[in-house]
Amino acid sequence: MLTNIAQWDNLPHSLNWNEKVAYLAHQFLSMEQTACPLTHRFERGLYIRELRIPAKTLIIGNVHRHGHVCQLLQGDLLLIHRDGHREGFHAPSQILTEPGYQMVVYAVTDALAQTVHPNPTEERDIEKLEADIFETKENLVRLGAQVKERLLYAQMLKDHGINEEALRPLIEDESDQIPFPGEYPVYVGPSDLHGLGIIAAEPIAAGSCIAPARIAGKRTPAGRYANHGSKPNAQMKRSELGDIELISLTDISPGAEILVDYRHAFEIGRQS
Repeated sequence: MLTNIAQWDNLPHSLNWNEKVAYLAHQFLSMEQTACPLTHRFERGLYIRELRIPAKTLIIGNVHRHGHVCQLLQGDLLLIHRDGHREGFHAPSQILTEPGYQMVVYAVTDALAQTVHPNPTEERDIEKLEADIFETKENLVRLGAQVKERLLYAQMLKDHGINEEALRPLIEDESDQIPFPGEYPVYVGPSDLHGLGIIAAEPIAAGSCIAPARIAGKRTPAGRYANHGSKPNAQMKRSELGDIELISLTDISPGAEILVDYRHAFEIGRQS
């Protein structure tokens, strides 16, 4: 997963290491990748991955299950550590990593690097070897999506002149909350984006009234827990009686979280 180092430098300082790595990894999946030829080599009891890295390329590596040897054979690299400081390496040099290590490195010049992994069974199936060496990307990509939505949410609040710290107590205030006045095809459950959310319990067709969100000025769980998303599948709509309903914009599958655009919800809330 590759890009220019400026993208790392421009990330918000509020993000920690894991959030920065996950956010960029998520972003990289939709970007054109720089070609870095990878050669697989085998020596007795060892599996060696040799990578050619063009100059001015930033690489975010996979999370490794085991410690391994990283060797710089040609060129100059800049290693970005978890605490943020950067360390230059000039070939030839090497480092020994620990389990859970994830490399973020910038190629100052064209470089040739390799990682050396134990292969006591003399396995030759690359997919099997990679499955043993690397953690899966699902958790990383999921965290990246959460960070992306969080940043977009913060920007949306900023655009509306809303202080998030001041808004949070109002959102969490229970004095205006009431239960659902009946049965609806949703429930409150863990959100992939933030805390709790509204989750579809069954298929919901586009254009359906999912549940009431506000009744006589009181918020139901749909009004309290519907999270903001950059790609909403529902929206708030004021009914003829003046209450606010949660309406589906798309077909929604069971288990999917119901997301709304808070910018639109704010406008609905301002209507008399």
